[in-house]
This record gives sequence, C-alpha cells and structure tokens, in this order.
Amino acid sequence: MTAFENFDWNSFWQNDSNKLIHFKGGKLKEEDIERVEKEFGYKLPDSYIELLRSQNGGAPFYTLCYYEEDGEFTPVYLTAIYGVDPKLEYSICGDSGAKMIYDKWAYPNIGLPIAFTTRDGHAMVFLDYSECGSKGEPKVVLIEKEKDYKKILLAENFETFIKSLRKYLTMVTIDEFKALSEDEKAFFIERLNDEFETKRIVEYLSAIGAQNLSSRLLGALARAYNNDRKYKKAIEIMDLIPESDRDAIWYYRYGFTYTYRRFPNTEKYMLKALEMFDKAVDIAKDKEVIDWCMEPIECSGIKGFLMERKAEFPKIYAEYVNYKKTKLDKSDEYDAEYEKRWQYTTRVSKKIAGHYGVKWIFNQHKYSRYAFAVEFDDAMTESFGEDWHAKDINTPINAEELLVVYRAWIKSKDQLHENEIFFNEAELMKEERDNEMQQVEIMAYLRPDDGISFSLEELMFKIHNLMANKELRDNVSFEGFDNIGFFDKKTGKEDRVNGLPTILVCCRSL
Repeated sequence: MTAFENFDWNSFWQNDSNKLIHFKGGKLKEEDIERVEKEFGYKLPDSYIELLRSQNGGAPFYTLCYYEEDGEFTPVYLTAIYGVDPKLEYSICGDSGAKMIYDKWAYPNIGLPIAFTTRDGHAMVFLDYSECGSKGEPKVVLIEKEKDYKKILLAENFETFIKSLRKYLTMVTIDEFKALSEDEKAFFIERLNDEFETKRIVEYLSAIGAQNLSSRLLGALARAYNNDRKYKKAIEIMDLIPESDRDAIWYYRYGFTYTYRRFPNTEKYMLKALEMFDKAVDIAKDKEVIDWCMEPIECSGIKGFLMERKAEFPKIYAEYVNYKKTKLDKSDEYDAEYEKRWQYTTRVSKKIAGHYGVKWIFNQHKYSRYAFAVEFDDAMTESFGEDWHAKDINTPINAEELLVVYRAWIKSKDQLHENEIFFNEAELMKEERDNEMQQVEIMAYLRPDDGISFSLEELMFKIHNLMANKELRDNVSFEGFDNIGFFDKKTGKEDRVNGLPTILVCCRSL
C-alpha cells in the first residue's frame, strides 16, 4: 500500500512566497535522496519520500499538532518542513540543515531534523531512529533544547504525524468546524480556550445555533461569554441547559457570572453568587471544582461579603479557609493586618461601586474641570435628582492616595501620562495588533486636590481625562469599580504591606 494514498497534497502546502524562498526546493531527484542517506547514515522513510515528491520542502497549511503530558495537551506549531535540495540553505543537507543543528546547536544525533517550529531553533521536530536503527521506521519526536534536549513523542511514524496535523485554530472555517464530531468540537473549543480565542469560540458555536448545541457545548459557550465579560448573555445560555444536566460546573459558572456582574444591585448579585457556589460545593464530585469556586471569591470583593455572611454559608466559608491554608503560596497565607487593609479597600470600592446609577459615557474629549462638572451634574441630576449632592452617593471617598486600573487600546507607551504605568507591560510586547493598536491595562496614581478625600465628581473627572487620549472601542459605558488589592505605584507590582488601595474601572458596551 502506497503511503498517503488519496491524500490531498494541494490543500496541504501553503503558497507563502517568503517561506517558499527558504524551504521549497526544486523537483525531487533520486540522487538527492541517496546523498542524504549516504551523508547521514539514515534510510529515509517511504512516507517522507512521498511527501517530498509532492513538494520538496516548504510551509504546510496544516501546522498544528499536540502531545499529551501529565494529562495536559500542549500545542506544537510548525513553520516549515525540510526538503532535501542541496542547493537550498534550509534543507536537511543545506548549510542550515542537519549538520549545523548537530554541531552548532548541539542537538543529539538520534536521526534527522525534519521540521522547524515557531520557537525557531529552541524546539525541533526529528525523525528518531534510536529504537529502530538506521534502516528502520523512525518515530517522530519533538526535542526541546531549553529543557536539556528533552525528547517528546509526537507520532509513531511520519505518515501518522503528517495526518495528525491540523490547521491553526483560527484558520478553521465554520463549515469545517460544523463537520467535526461532538468530541472533536469539544476538543477544538478547549484548545481555543488555551489560546484565549474567546471571540472565535463564540463565532464557531453561535454559527451552529444555541438550540442545536449539546449541554456540553452550551457550557463552553457560556464560559466564553463569561471570559468576554458578557455576563447577561452567559446567563441566557446557561439557562438553556436542562436541569438534569446542571452539574457542579454549571453552578460554578453561574456563581462566577454573578461574582463579576455586580451591577446594578451589588449585594443581590454577591448573595446570588454565594448561593450558586454553595450548591456547586455541595454536589461537586471533583475537589478541583471546589477550588474553582474559591478562586473568584479570593480575587474579588465578594470575599469581604462572605466574611460578613459566613454564618449563612458555613460550608463555603470552611472550604475557603482550607483553600487559604493549602492552595495558596505562603506569601498569600491569611494575614490579619492585610485583611484589615483589604476590608478598607473593599469599603472604598463598594462605596464607589454603589454608583451604578451614574450614567457616564467615556469619550476622547479632554474636559476642563468646569466643563466636566457641568456635564457630570446634568448626568447625576437625571439619575438622582437635583439634590444628588446631598445623597449618600456623593459621600466623600477618604483616600489620600489611590491607584486606578483601566483597559484601553494604545499605539505606544508615549500615550501614557506622567502618573501612569502599565499594569502588565508584557501586554504591549505581544505581536498581535489590531489596526496598529494593542489592548493593555494601565495603572494611574491619583491624589485628591485637598489631600484628604475624593468627591465622586473629582474622581470621575480625573479618570475621564486619563482615558481621553486612548481608544476604548465599544467599552465606553461606566459600570462601576472593583477592588483588586494593593499595588506599588512605581512598579505596578502587588505589595500587600506598603501598596496603595487599587480599584479597577469597569466599562461595558452601550
């Protein structure tokens, strides 16, 4: 039986001219096969020779494969497959081929390098002859240079390896996704989650139609909406799952949604979140799901609410205490002084978060203090009446110093103000950009004019003008604030001892 019988080579290879220059050789010659086998002492597998007959090296359209280790799937992305044209630099026998990889990069001589990965020379795909001998059928392995040349099995033979390759996740068409089996769809969606391709998940699953999705895929769609901060939509999807299929994960996701969807009724939503987590903990068969319930509690203002209501939720409280003792690093162990500071920040953020009725739309107009006060007064009067200044919503926020974090799209760090730094500067280094812009989190250091406390109008004025020179896309409607802990104003790093109270500006689309 011929290798790759009825295999569609035309759809396998890319026509990327840049990659063709470096990796695609001329028409395969028998003497080139003989030269490689003689020079390196390994017989090339028939399946590899068949690939070379279709094209003598190049960039495949199918670039993605996985290996499983300790129950986790790790992706491997190919950039090119070596051919055997001796005139080409990037071929097995070329100047940047096997000899260089052995001599200069110190890879073990277990066989022949046959494919580049996106990690360039730090991880290579090899034909491995160490078990079969130089004349046998080699396995296909990945060798990790940065892990002391660790060898990882990818496939039992070359033909199986090539047939296992998949398109890069976001290149899969809607029709191709629809044609997958239920298990394949679930696996595919899980890989998209690994790549944080939330919007693509929504696109693929929505194309099938929520009414046509299994409970398993409905849960995946709800998760994607949660990750995209579309909490109302997540709830709509979760409500479609039949009661008979509502397991601990379903209740966890519902609790997660209400943890972060705390407007307009903060207390109501936090109570709902704890009720859902309580149910999840009660029926969970997997300890991991219980720990999932603890994570949003730990990372949000709901922790303070749980402390106040621990008598109502003894089961969750007990699990949370155990979680603190066993799951977190020693630096995160319960600290009475830190807890006191956290409660202060929570009170500050809750006070501000109660301003869910503030209908303010951020824009790129930079206001004078007077002009902003006029428009803000109009907005507040519409929501709370002319006497809004005398209401609790305008209670001064006692904070001599405050850090504010918000998300925006920028082209360069030059758009930062003097009192701003990146919350995570690595975000700006990402290659993926949209219209030359990168979405980042920015931290700003603020002080009230009187050095004692912020009025609501003063705080909103300062935040608005910080954002005015940046792009917010659709997320321009003020939603409230969330407490995220204590951070250093110069480094942006968490500082539980000396850091300043830090709140997140929450925005949504109109």
